[in-house]
Amino acid sequence: MSVILALLITLIWILIILAIHKKTNRENIFQWLLSRSNKWIVYTLIAMLVFSLMLMAVAALRETVTWVNISLLPETPRIVTAFSLGLVCFLMANTNLKSICITNQFLLFFVVILGFFVAIVNMQYKDYSLLKPMFEHGYEPIFKGSIFPLSGFSELFLLLLIQDKIKEKFSYKQFAITAILLTSLTIGPLIGAIIEFSQGEAEKLRFPAYEEWELVSIGHFIEHIFFFVIYQWLTGAYIRISFVFFLIRELLSINNNKYSKYYYYAVFIIVEVLTLYPLSDFLYSKILFYVLLPYTAYFLLGFSCLLFLVITIAARKDRRINHEA
Repeated sequence: MSVILALLITLIWILIILAIHKKTNRENIFQWLLSRSNKWIVYTLIAMLVFSLMLMAVAALRETVTWVNISLLPETPRIVTAFSLGLVCFLMANTNLKSICITNQFLLFFVVILGFFVAIVNMQYKDYSLLKPMFEHGYEPIFKGSIFPLSGFSELFLLLLIQDKIKEKFSYKQFAITAILLTSLTIGPLIGAIIEFSQGEAEKLRFPAYEEWELVSIGHFIEHIFFFVIYQWLTGAYIRISFVFFLIRELLSINNNKYSKYYYYAVFIIVEVLTLYPLSDFLYSKILFYVLLPYTAYFLLGFSCLLFLVITIAARKDRRINHEA
């Protein structure tokens, strides 16, 4: 129910995204603002966005490294895993958006197939009665829980940062379909964890998707094929982190500063350092669920509203100047 509520909020919020898209004439948002607004306001907005993107990269990289360390490579130093994955993503981000998109299209196909596979094969373990009662504790948990899927859905805002690289004009239908697809990708594994492990057990699982794969068996002779989840997880992390690094690189090169590439290298080093910063997994989980995820949702929703306000003021000022001229 929290995921469905988050979808409804997203469908309304999309209107702000489309308004920004229309007002900026599908140009690069910050270059459009630099020619119409105070440059220090624009640089402040860019700095805020780069900082948040860095946190997203750290969260994705650290979560992946933690999972690999706990589940697959307990004897491998974390620095090896973090640096290897981070460097591959960094190099991919140094190519171009087309390369990232083509790679994503190829890898995502198999991710979707494996998702349907694990859902069908585990049908024998599913008990849909565990989903009820839905409103056992009232409506408050639903409102509180909606912030977590919103942290993912709100990342639709990032498409605005590459609008100048997309030939087609954004439409409400496109965003709505994307939001619905994201909802299905979120709610599917969530329901699977509840009906396979029960609500109480699902809450205790650190990586429920991994645990669902451990249940998979085909007949009496084929089991322990949870290595497929490695492909699923690493594909998602690879594309996500690469895309975030790409956006950071684009933002840092807005003003064509000769030092922008050094800033970009510094960002990579900071992300790696924060990823490897010694924190217990228990403490990091608390920070992730109570700080980073809510922060992402609140920031992107709030930042989009702030950006809409700044762009609206700049557009009115621009029209007034043109009218006087």
